[in-house]
Formats: sequence, C-alpha cells, structure tokens
Amino acid sequence: AQAAASRDPGSPAAAARPASLSPQQADAVERARRPVADYPTSAKYRGELGVVLRDAGRTAEAVTELQEAVRLDPQNPNLLYELGVTLRAGGMGREAAAQFDAATRLDARNGTFFDALGNALLDQGQAEDAVDRLRRAVGLQRDNAAFHRDLGVALAKAGRPGDAVNELRQAVLAETRNGGYHIELAQALDAAGRPDEALAEYRDATTVDATSAAYHAAYARDLRAAGRGGEAVGEMKSAVAREPRNAGYHHDLGLLLRDQGQSYEAQQEFTEAARLEPGNAAIRFDLGVALTGTTRRADAVAELKEAVQLQPGNAGYQDALGLALKAAGSPTEAMAAFRAAIAAAGDNAKYHFDLGLVLRDAGLVDEAIVELEAAVRLDGHNRDYRTELSTLRNRPRNE
Repeated sequence: AQAAASRDPGSPAAAARPASLSPQQADAVERARRPVADYPTSAKYRGELGVVLRDAGRTAEAVTELQEAVRLDPQNPNLLYELGVTLRAGGMGREAAAQFDAATRLDARNGTFFDALGNALLDQGQAEDAVDRLRRAVGLQRDNAAFHRDLGVALAKAGRPGDAVNELRQAVLAETRNGGYHIELAQALDAAGRPDEALAEYRDATTVDATSAAYHAAYARDLRAAGRGGEAVGEMKSAVAREPRNAGYHHDLGLLLRDQGQSYEAQQEFTEAARLEPGNAAIRFDLGVALTGTTRRADAVAELKEAVQLQPGNAGYQDALGLALKAAGSPTEAMAAFRAAIAAAGDNAKYHFDLGLVLRDAGLVDEAIVELEAAVRLDGHNRDYRTELSTLRNRPRNE
C-alpha cells in the first residue's frame, strides 16, 4: 500500500519518541510477540512485531526484528521498506537508503518506495539523486500530493526554486486545506523572487488553519520583510496569543514593535521572552539594548552582561555592553567592553569609534585619536568619524 507522507515514521524526528511504553503500547507489543514465539521463523510475524516496536518508540528492537524478517524473506520489498523506515527513524540514513533502493529494485512500480528513497537521499545531502528518485515516485502516482510536495522540497534544496514552485503548487492544488503545503510553497516563491505570491500563500495558510501559531508567525516574518510592519505586528500577536509560552514569538513581536517605534511595548515582549528562555543570548541582548535608552540603565547593563556571558565572542554584544556601561556612568568598564569588541572584530570601524569617544570623554585624547584614526581608516566615507577626528585633533590640549 502507498504510505501517507503526513505519517512519516522514518523522519529523524520520530527517533525522539520516548522509550517508555504506555499501557496500550505495551499491550500491542505483547500481542505482536505471541505469534513470533509460536512461529519464530515467520518473516511476516517478525515484520509485524518490528513495526509495532517502531511505532512504540523501541527503534533498536524494531531494527533487530525487521533485520531478522528480511533475512528470512530477502525478496520481500515491503519488509525492506519497513526496515528502511525504521533505520531512518534511528538516524541511520545511509543504511536506510540502501534498504529503500533494494525495495525499488524488487518492485519498480511502487511510488512509495521511490519516495522513501528520495527522502533518505535528501537526508544525506544528495539533492540531485533525490530529485531523480522523487520524480519516479510522482510519475508512478501523479495524483499523490505528498509526492509532489517531497519533490518540490528536494528541488528547492537543489537550488531550483522555479521547478520547486511548480511541484509545490501541484501539492497545494491537490490538498488545498493543507496549511503546511501553503507555507512551503510560499517559501519557494520567496526563493524564486516572487514575494507578492508568497505573501498570498502565507495568508492562505493562516486561513486554512487559523489556530496554527507557526503559520501566523511565518506570515508575520514575511510581512516584515515586505516592509508591512504594521500588519506583521497583528499576525505575530496572533501567534503569541496561540502559544503564549513561546519565547521566540515574544522576541519576534518585540522586534516588530521596536521597528514601529513602540519602545515600551517592545521592552515588555523582550522581558517576557527572557523570562521564558533566560539562556537565549539574542533575547537578552535585545532586552538590554531596549533598556539602554531608558532610566533602567543598571538593568540594561545586567542584561547585556548576561548576553556576553552566554556568547563571549560576540563583538556586537560587547559593543552594546560598552554603550550601556557608558550611559550608566562606568567609563572604565565601558572601555574594557569596547576593547573586547575590537579584539573580536578589529576591522569594525564603529567599535573603534565608540572606544574613541569614551576615551575622549575621559580626557585620554591621544588614545582617543588613535581609535578615531582607525575608524576613519576603516570607513573613510563616514562623515561623523571624520568630523570627530578633526575636532579632536584641533582641540587645545589643555581642555
């Protein structure tokens, strides 16, 4: 029988299923073991037990049973396919592809076998080989939306967005109520340089399934990229309303609100994101930057120190920390932060400029000139850099 792509037990994500069995799963496994105990050389019963074990999350045991089934009946393409699905679920993509390939050689009219082989090859980064096998699957069953979808995804990964659009559109036409297909078509349209059509597909996805936070978030990000920030805010608010504990959505909403000049509202979203995911450096950074322009300067410094601790090699975080320390009246610490930014990215003119200004304000004019000269050397077209350097050079040294 042709397998449905929406139930893909061979996807790598399936390997993450918990190993502990529910009472229902334990009962199913026990019932599948009984005929194997009575007929240990039956490939059929071994195969059925392997599938039950796989569905229960016992991948290693499932592989053992299915390998034995294949040993007992090596010319059975369905057993080879089930073993391939199980190997792929266990992260053994190369071995899975070999089983799927063997299945296609035994039954060259089964589209599911070619689809599985194509997806396994795509997992291994063999996009063109995957496209070839997935085209075979589509040719064998042209009305299968999942096969068109899989071929479209492979074409996109092979760098052929135009062809990907064609296949993904076929999937959408076959299953117009599948929001995921609309999203993938939208992504392909964006890659093909057709942003207006992409936005329409993102919108359709939210219409098909208005309860999906992910669809609203994807639509919001594309609206932002199209310069329609006000509409993007509304969509991201819908995402947050549907998944209020998703730190990423709060963060994205904060960025959108900041773009719209709603600084306080953005700060609130960043704060909630940081509460939900305190170990996310980007969130702590954006919260710290948002607080730097407020009276909460100590909080800004604290957030940016957290961001730096989480990603100590990030020059941008070090520079932002320096600016926050400067605003908080800690010039010596600010200098250290700016120097750390320069150590990480010495070819960034802004970091030299920021260090130059704090050195200037501290009365260290000669050192400030050295940094401002570096900024001008790195970005000679920046008028602010040139003006500041000229002013400082011409300043009387007793000021």
